Amino acid sequence: MDKENTMTGKERQEPDEGYTHQTSLYTVSPRLRKIIHVWITFWACVFFLGVSINFIEIVTRVFFSASIDLMYDLPVWCTIWSTLMVTGPILIDNEHVSIDAITTHLRGTAKKVILILNALITLAFGIIITISGYIAVTQLYQFGTTYPRSIPIFTWCVEICVPISMFIFSCFAFYDLCKKSQLKRTSGVVIAEFK
Repeated sequence: MDKENTMTGKERQEPDEGYTHQTSLYTVSPRLRKIIHVWITFWACVFFLGVSINFIEIVTRVFFSASIDLMYDLPVWCTIWSTLMVTGPILIDNEHVSIDAITTHLRGTAKKVILILNALITLAFGIIITISGYIAVTQLYQFGTTYPRSIPIFTWCVEICVPISMFIFSCFAFYDLCKKSQLKRTSGVVIAEFK
């Protein structure tokens, strides 16, 4: 029996040809890793809270013919907040949807240039949404707009998640850009150095 047939799945993995850089949680300090884990866990609980409120609303509406309008909105708001608040931390773990059709076929400097260009575009996106979100929330605050519900909720209290989450996203995008800029070219192959 040859060795290849007796190897486990982990041992059988083929090395990535050309480019071995992948920003991941293991490249950051243990303290930051723990903060990110707590952050994501907290927002997962907020998401679960939204699902629970939705479930309670359905039960009270079906069995007791009672419901308040805020119970329709709270699950949506919890979902939006929890989704937006984790966009930054999952960026360094490469968990966002991406199209790698070009980068998988490139090698060396060309691959590094494309990856840095992608990181710059991601950072620019985060900064633009942060600034425009801040402007929108400031206007909502100045005009004092509210959601007309049984308990009036200021609109800016809900919408402020956009500039906050995109600021966090921009910080992680900048971190990702810095890591991709540290790539070195060695004998035609781009490799990452994390120190």
